[in-house]
Amino acid sequence: TKITDATKGITMNDTVTYKNLIPGITYTVNGILMDKATGNAAKDDNGAFITATKNITPATADGQVVLTYQFDGLQSAGKTFVSFNELVYSENVVAEHKDINSAEQSVSVKTPSASTILYNTRNSEKVVYSGKSISVTDQITYSDFVQGKTYTVESRLVDRATGNTYKDADGAEV
Repeated sequence: TKITDATKGITMNDTVTYKNLIPGITYTVNGILMDKATGNAAKDDNGAFITATKNITPATADGQVVLTYQFDGLQSAGKTFVSFNELVYSENVVAEHKDINSAEQSVSVKTPSASTILYNTRNSEKVVYSGKSISVTDQITYSDFVQGKTYTVESRLVDRATGNTYKDADGAEV
């Protein structure tokens, strides 16, 4: 996809297509992620530039290679990264793709968020009365989730005054 979560351990793959290379010769494909808003080289959460490098020895003149960027990107929310590539042979750049406006080379980083509204299931009110059987509903609203990615929602009912998790009659956390 062209969107990823701002998380620790982001992996982005960039498929680089090449043409007219000399089969059997070793080339190096270098990549660096650029921050689209600033036009500067992007940095990961540790302040290091986000780069990828792969040596290739093509069997045919035309083909593809995948560069893989791996980095911690918790602080990357709201940014759009653009992959800049260069093909190097014998320390000389023989081809490059460096277009800050390239949609094909861009990935946006989002921060998923969620909010909840807890209410009495029976009457939709914010009040429940003690009793043998109490039912509450926690309605979750979310945004900036990556389509097609699986998320897990975990919830527990906590006493606001004590901070302790409520337990049912059998002692299991609710």
